[in-house]
Amino acid sequence: MTETIEIRLGRGFHRLMEFLDGWLSSSSAGGLAAHQAWTARLLAPFALTQAEQRQVCEAVLRVLGQPALRSLLVPDRVNLEILVETDCLGPAGDWLRPDRVLIDHQAQTVTVVDYKWRVLPSERAGYADQLRRYAEAMASRHCGYAIQSLVVDAQAGLWILQGDELVHC
Repeated sequence: MTETIEIRLGRGFHRLMEFLDGWLSSSSAGGLAAHQAWTARLLAPFALTQAEQRQVCEAVLRVLGQPALRSLLVPDRVNLEILVETDCLGPAGDWLRPDRVLIDHQAQTVTVVDYKWRVLPSERAGYADQLRRYAEAMASRHCGYAIQSLVVDAQAGLWILQGDELVHC
């Protein structure tokens, strides 16, 4: 099966978001040239043109340009444990890998974040099911913690799992 451009863009977006901390460091520490080199290395596996790479970078910058999303993804709290692409055992004994998990042991909260290039109406039920499984896995690891499950999309949209539905905020 051939990957569509939408899939490749989504995978590129996911990759930059996965390495968000390093991506941000490269832009502040090494200037534009270091940032571009870092980005090119991260996106190389997806065979994106320079224009498509720019499109992916613009999506990440759009997300980071939203203060609420930036503070969610790059919090300044030191007591927060952040897990990125960490395997966990799911409720059915399957292995899951949430994109980003923020654990605040002091407040006893867990926020699970998944990245998507887009959230089409036809995809919402599947994404909600994915988030529900992540939430169940986190609840079993962090008994008594409040669990929140979210999707951040490339249009800087924020979606929250409410019951069995994925709702745009």
